[in-house]
Amino acid sequence: MRGFSKLTLQPGQSTAVTFALTPSDLAVWSTADKNWTTPGGTYQVFVGDSARRSDLPLHATFTLSGADPTGETVAGVAANLCVDNKWGSTQDGNPITLHACNGTDAQKVAASSDGTLRIQGKCIDVVDGGTDNKTLVQLWSCTTDNPDQQWVPQPNGALRNPRSNRCLDDPGATLTQGTRLQIYDCNGSAAQRWRIP
Repeated sequence: MRGFSKLTLQPGQSTAVTFALTPSDLAVWSTADKNWTTPGGTYQVFVGDSARRSDLPLHATFTLSGADPTGETVAGVAANLCVDNKWGSTQDGNPITLHACNGTDAQKVAASSDGTLRIQGKCIDVVDGGTDNKTLVQLWSCTTDNPDQQWVPQPNGALRNPRSNRCLDDPGATLTQGTRLQIYDCNGSAAQRWRIP
């Protein structure tokens, strides 16, 4: 419930009641970021004479184009290692690697509301739609509803690709910069824990 206002009206009388609805009123707690965030999307508003009613007489929808959170995606194996678009190239097929966190655009990952992870305007993608363990990931032009570009955050910090049912993985939990990331059976290890923006 956002708010209420008590009015006294005479029979046949009407008046307008206004409530300001701000993005902070729609915010939800992000356990990953330990902060409030307002996701973009379509919201419904219901208005009536009691919050207990299930058939509120007035309702409407509106769309909020929230900014997708953007920042470094830090590896679970070490707080100084991040997901990196190698050399910052926006060429389709460019490797997605592990690299020392440096704050460059090549490491600014946007966790988009459509389930994609975006770097420099493109998506983190499973190479050739592979579903096998050790299939590499790459940067690729984002396409609508592409299952190779979907990543579902898991409660343990993993990022699961629903098509393969495997997780984004740092091979062997290596600390070696430049290591190319892959998908692998989800196992809850540090090699599959990511702190996304």
